Amino acid sequence: MLFALAALLISDDIQATPRAVQACDYRVEHAIAFTGPDANDRAVAEIIGEDCALAAVAYHVFDGTGRRVFFGASTVEFLWSSVGDPPTRDQLVRFLSRNAMQVEPTPARASDLPEHPQGHEVGDGFCLSADTVTYIRARADGGPLITVMEDPEYPTYLWYDDLTGQAVRLGTGCY
Repeated sequence: MLFALAALLISDDIQATPRAVQACDYRVEHAIAFTGPDANDRAVAEIIGEDCALAAVAYHVFDGTGRRVFFGASTVEFLWSSVGDPPTRDQLVRFLSRNAMQVEPTPARASDLPEHPQGHEVGDGFCLSADTVTYIRARADGGPLITVMEDPEYPTYLWYDDLTGQAVRLGTGCY
Protein backbone atom coordinates (compact mmCIF):
# COMPACT_ATOMS: atom_id res chain seq x y z
CA MET A 1 0.00 0.00 0.00
CA LEU A 2 2.90 2.36 0.71
CA PHE A 3 4.24 2.00 -2.82
CA ALA A 4 0.89 3.21 -4.20
CA LEU A 5 1.42 6.54 -2.48
CA ALA A 6 5.06 6.76 -3.59
CA ALA A 7 4.08 5.99 -7.18
CA LEU A 8 1.97 9.13 -7.26
CA LEU A 9 4.86 11.45 -6.53
CA ILE A 10 5.83 12.69 -9.98
CA SER A 11 7.97 15.49 -8.58
CA ASP A 12 9.64 15.80 -5.22
CA ASP A 13 7.69 19.03 -4.59
CA ILE A 14 4.16 17.80 -5.40
CA GLN A 15 1.69 16.78 -2.71
CA ALA A 16 -0.30 13.72 -3.71
CA THR A 17 -3.52 12.12 -2.61
CA PRO A 18 -3.31 8.35 -2.07
CA ARG A 19 -5.06 6.27 -4.70
CA ALA A 20 -6.48 2.80 -4.43
CA VAL A 21 -4.15 0.00 -5.49
CA GLN A 22 -5.15 -1.19 -8.95
CA ALA A 23 -5.30 -4.76 -10.31
CA CYS A 24 -2.02 -4.61 -12.22
CA ASP A 25 0.08 -2.55 -9.77
CA TYR A 26 3.47 -4.07 -8.97
CA ARG A 27 6.80 -2.61 -7.81
CA VAL A 28 10.39 -3.85 -7.79
CA GLU A 29 13.12 -2.00 -5.89
CA HIS A 30 16.89 -2.51 -5.92
CA ALA A 31 19.47 -1.02 -3.55
CA ILE A 32 22.35 0.30 -5.66
CA ALA A 33 25.45 2.51 -5.50
CA PHE A 34 24.83 4.70 -8.56
CA THR A 35 25.65 8.28 -7.51
CA GLY A 36 28.91 7.26 -5.86
CA PRO A 37 30.83 4.17 -4.77
CA ASP A 38 29.37 4.19 -1.24
CA ALA A 39 25.96 5.64 -2.12
CA ASN A 40 22.75 4.21 -0.72
CA ASP A 41 20.60 4.76 -3.84
CA ARG A 42 17.44 2.98 -5.01
CA ALA A 43 16.35 1.89 -8.49
CA VAL A 44 12.59 1.36 -8.78
CA ALA A 45 10.50 -0.10 -11.61
CA GLU A 46 6.74 -0.28 -11.33
CA ILE A 47 3.60 -1.13 -13.25
CA ILE A 48 0.58 1.08 -12.58
CA GLY A 49 -2.89 0.36 -13.88
CA GLU A 50 -6.20 -1.44 -13.64
CA ASP A 51 -5.94 -3.14 -17.06
CA CYS A 52 -2.51 -4.80 -17.52
CA ALA A 53 -2.59 -4.37 -21.30
CA LEU A 54 -3.01 -0.60 -20.89
CA ALA A 55 -0.89 -0.06 -17.76
CA ALA A 56 2.01 2.36 -17.42
CA VAL A 57 5.56 1.26 -16.62
CA ALA A 58 7.57 3.80 -14.61
CA TYR A 59 11.28 3.83 -13.79
CA HIS A 60 12.84 5.90 -11.01
CA VAL A 61 16.30 6.24 -9.52
CA PHE A 62 16.57 7.96 -6.14
CA ASP A 63 19.81 9.03 -4.49
CA GLY A 64 20.51 8.24 -0.83
CA THR A 65 18.62 11.35 0.32
CA GLY A 66 15.48 10.34 -1.59
CA ARG A 67 15.98 12.90 -4.38
CA ARG A 68 14.89 11.59 -7.77
CA VAL A 69 17.83 11.60 -10.22
CA PHE A 70 16.00 9.78 -13.02
CA PHE A 71 12.44 9.25 -14.19
CA GLY A 72 11.41 7.40 -17.31
CA ALA A 73 8.18 5.81 -18.43
CA SER A 74 6.67 3.62 -21.07
CA THR A 75 3.45 1.73 -21.56
CA VAL A 76 2.84 -2.00 -21.45
CA GLU A 77 1.17 -1.68 -24.85
CA PHE A 78 4.39 -0.25 -26.37
CA LEU A 79 6.73 -2.67 -24.58
CA TRP A 80 4.62 -5.64 -25.64
CA SER A 81 4.05 -4.42 -29.23
CA SER A 82 6.58 -6.84 -30.70
CA VAL A 83 5.39 -9.81 -28.60
CA GLY A 84 1.78 -10.13 -29.70
CA ASP A 85 -0.96 -10.98 -27.24
CA PRO A 86 -1.47 -8.61 -24.29
CA PRO A 87 0.44 -9.85 -21.24
CA THR A 88 -1.04 -11.30 -18.10
CA ARG A 89 -0.19 -9.78 -14.75
CA ASP A 90 2.15 -12.74 -14.05
CA GLN A 91 4.05 -12.07 -17.30
CA LEU A 92 4.41 -8.40 -16.36
CA VAL A 93 5.64 -9.26 -12.88
CA ARG A 94 8.31 -11.56 -14.41
CA PHE A 95 9.30 -8.80 -16.87
CA LEU A 96 9.56 -6.20 -14.13
CA SER A 97 11.46 -8.53 -11.81
CA ARG A 98 13.98 -9.75 -14.41
CA ASN A 99 14.28 -7.33 -17.33
CA ALA A 100 12.71 -3.90 -16.83
CA MET A 101 15.63 -2.34 -14.94
CA GLN A 102 19.02 -3.99 -14.71
CA VAL A 103 21.29 -2.62 -12.03
CA GLU A 104 24.19 -4.89 -12.99
CA PRO A 105 24.07 -4.79 -16.80
CA THR A 106 26.67 -5.58 -19.41
CA PRO A 107 28.46 -3.28 -19.98
CA ALA A 108 28.49 -2.57 -16.26
CA ARG A 109 30.53 0.67 -16.42
CA ALA A 110 30.56 3.66 -18.75
CA SER A 111 34.20 2.95 -19.56
CA ASP A 112 33.05 -0.37 -21.12
CA LEU A 113 30.99 1.42 -23.79
CA PRO A 114 32.42 1.73 -27.31
CA GLU A 115 35.05 4.46 -27.74
CA HIS A 116 33.56 5.72 -31.00
CA PRO A 117 29.83 4.95 -31.24
CA GLN A 118 28.39 5.16 -34.73
CA GLY A 119 25.61 7.64 -33.99
CA HIS A 120 22.21 6.12 -34.57
CA GLU A 121 23.18 3.31 -36.93
CA VAL A 122 21.24 0.19 -36.03
CA GLY A 123 23.47 -2.85 -36.15
CA ASP A 124 26.62 -1.42 -34.58
CA GLY A 125 25.57 -2.49 -31.08
CA PHE A 126 25.25 0.99 -29.53
CA CYS A 127 23.30 4.06 -30.60
CA LEU A 128 24.41 7.34 -29.01
CA SER A 129 21.73 9.43 -27.25
CA ALA A 130 23.88 11.88 -25.26
CA ASP A 131 25.88 14.72 -26.74
CA THR A 132 29.49 13.84 -27.59
CA VAL A 133 31.05 15.82 -24.71
CA THR A 134 28.83 14.12 -22.11
CA TYR A 135 29.57 10.73 -23.65
CA ILE A 136 33.35 11.33 -23.51
CA ARG A 137 33.06 12.50 -19.87
CA ALA A 138 31.00 9.39 -19.00
CA ARG A 139 33.59 7.06 -20.53
CA ALA A 140 36.44 8.88 -18.73
CA ASP A 141 34.52 8.78 -15.42
CA GLY A 142 33.80 5.08 -15.88
CA GLY A 143 30.92 5.15 -13.40
CA PRO A 144 28.31 2.40 -13.14
CA LEU A 145 25.51 2.02 -15.67
CA ILE A 146 21.89 1.03 -15.21
CA THR A 147 19.94 -0.52 -18.08
CA VAL A 148 16.28 0.45 -18.45
CA MET A 149 13.83 -1.12 -20.90
CA GLU A 150 11.93 1.93 -22.17
CA ASP A 151 11.76 0.39 -25.65
CA PRO A 152 10.63 -3.17 -26.45
CA GLU A 153 13.83 -4.08 -28.28
CA TYR A 154 16.64 -1.75 -27.21
CA PRO A 155 17.86 -1.16 -23.63
CA THR A 156 18.68 2.41 -22.55
CA TYR A 157 21.98 2.91 -20.70
CA LEU A 158 21.91 5.42 -17.82
CA TRP A 159 24.96 7.05 -16.22
CA TYR A 160 24.99 9.45 -13.24
CA ASP A 161 26.44 12.86 -14.15
CA ASP A 162 28.00 14.58 -11.11
CA LEU A 163 27.88 17.96 -12.91
CA THR A 164 24.11 17.98 -13.37
CA GLY A 165 23.16 15.75 -10.43
CA GLN A 166 20.96 13.69 -12.76
CA ALA A 167 21.11 10.38 -14.58
CA VAL A 168 21.80 10.79 -18.31
CA ARG A 169 20.63 8.57 -21.16
CA LEU A 170 23.97 7.81 -22.84
CA GLY A 171 22.51 5.63 -25.57
CA THR A 172 20.71 2.46 -26.42
CA GLY A 173 21.72 -0.97 -27.52
CA CYS A 174 20.76 -1.36 -31.18
CA TYR A 175 21.40 -4.77 -32.57
